[in-house]
Amino acid sequence: MTKETNRESVKTEQKRLEIEEAQDWEWFTSDERGQRIIYALLERAGFFRSSFSTNALSMAFTEGQRNEGLYVFAMLAKHASPTVVTSIMTRKQKQEDRHDGNE
Repeated sequence: MTKETNRESVKTEQKRLEIEEAQDWEWFTSDERGQRIIYALLERAGFFRSSFSTNALSMAFTEGQRNEGLYVFAMLAKHASPTVVTSIMTRKQKQEDRHDGNE
């Protein structure tokens, strides 16, 4: 196999994996259950909270968790429809409204 043929096969495989990833995210977020799971992951990762702490080790830990939430959100923004992203993000506002008694 020549270098050029090898490069082409790597590019083809990368493209196939990108398409597969996009289809997986589209499938997962197309259902309300998947959207609830995504929201729970973002909430658990501290995506909606500040990671600031006066304790450097505690802050490093929470920032590491938040970084995973940022990754999930980046994948969501990249692969899900804007309607789905909005639905997941407004879930937080609805939850806060219920907590504050504004609903």
